[in-house]
Amino acid sequence: MSESEKTIQEQCYGTCWGAQQRIDELTQQLNAANDRIKRLESVENIHAAVLNAIDNWIQQRKAKEAKP
Repeated sequence: MSESEKTIQEQCYGTCWGAQQRIDELTQQLNAANDRIKRLESVENIHAAVLNAIDNWIQQRKAKEAKP
């Protein structure tokens, strides 16, 4: 059957199937991006905790050095 001989129903099915494939691809990309964001947020939290620990250590060292 040629393209011109397809029924409207067949044309709509083909269009919908193609659109659903694209939606599935985009959904997978979105999920992967969200996973990367979660990992980056986790790293950011760890980074902030490490910096806070270093800052506390520096403050303690300065306080010990300032004691007579």
